[in-house]
Amino acid sequence: MFRPSTCPKNRNRYTRFYRRRWIAAVMGIRRRIGTLIAIVSVVSCSSDPVTSDEVGGFRLGDSPIWEVGEVGLIDDHDPMVLHGVAGAKMLGDGGVVVGVAGGMEIRRFDAHGGHVWSRGRRGSGPGEFRSLRLLRGCSNDEIVVVYDRRLGRVSEFGMDGSLRGDWRVSSSHGMPFEYSCGGDRRLVFHTPGSSSGRVGIHRWRVALQWADAVSGSHIIRENMPGPERVLTEQSFHARHWGRQLVFAATIEGTWVGTGDGYELELIDWDGVVRRTLEWSGPSLQVSDAILQGLHARLTYSFRDDETKMREFDRDRWGEWLDELPPTLPAYERLLVLGSGDLWVGLWAPNWLYREPGDSGRTWLVFNDGGQQIRRVAIPGNMHLLDVDRTRVLVLVRGELGVERLGIYEMVVE
Repeated sequence: MFRPSTCPKNRNRYTRFYRRRWIAAVMGIRRRIGTLIAIVSVVSCSSDPVTSDEVGGFRLGDSPIWEVGEVGLIDDHDPMVLHGVAGAKMLGDGGVVVGVAGGMEIRRFDAHGGHVWSRGRRGSGPGEFRSLRLLRGCSNDEIVVVYDRRLGRVSEFGMDGSLRGDWRVSSSHGMPFEYSCGGDRRLVFHTPGSSSGRVGIHRWRVALQWADAVSGSHIIRENMPGPERVLTEQSFHARHWGRQLVFAATIEGTWVGTGDGYELELIDWDGVVRRTLEWSGPSLQVSDAILQGLHARLTYSFRDDETKMREFDRDRWGEWLDELPPTLPAYERLLVLGSGDLWVGLWAPNWLYREPGDSGRTWLVFNDGGQQIRRVAIPGNMHLLDVDRTRVLVLVRGELGVERLGIYEMVVE
């Protein structure tokens, strides 16, 4: 487990970096939230790992064993050009099926990266999309499942690209806002939710539900803590570094967590808790190093302009500090494998997964018995799409926004 940072050099670095006005603002925050803890992934005196030494650490191999994606324009209608990858699934034959929102279609590639077929186009008819996301959790070697959020429709395609059928998601609470899908093809979701209506920072309350093609929608649990948002007199927006309800569907039910701490619950379709998963991790308090990194990110484009830096610190930085939470979310994403293994994506600051070469995101892997079996580091320019026992499928974002799909083997650190 991480230890609180008491390293003097971190405090000295912080003091040199910030201007006098900034120090005053930060000290105000520190008086409100207590002593800030430095998180090891950015700056820390501690070298303790996130998990125990007995848990194996893995990284991705140096080169992909499978890759698709080329530079080009979306108007070229080239299937090898990917714009807006929205979900993907590794297939048993070594190939991949992927949702491409930029072209409003799903595409299948073989084990050598060759294009097999594309299906779909922009529209509202059968097999058409107004938005799309391929649902990896309920897709398999026989069927591809896609959800269209704008139409509220689930479409199912065969492995030859033919449309097998579709069905509408109905809910008295509104359309799905966040969603997941398990092996039995139930769609688990929550709607946008509601707040108290008072101006300020609130955690919206949501109802977690499931729906399928046969029996409609059903409430799993109501009045759950959903996303944190900032409500103004005119509108609302997501709170920066805010928590949200994180969940992933399984055959048994849904793994769900609020992000408040290192704990998840497996709840069945009636909302009954069947299992609880707990583990230790770093302090979640906002640290000096995290604030320093955010300030550097926000001022990067004018970092050599003293006048603009002073204006930012005077006019805007205080507003950022007022909106930031005192504690960070424990995790952001969950993935469930057919084997029952659960992948938990720990929270990472925004800037850590936007540039190649940074530390990226750490995923903890738990087996079906709740034992932590490995720790996997995903580089910062990659987004995890699918996993199996030995490989991961990632979206790689390169220079100029070029998107590529790559399958990498996991190797011991």
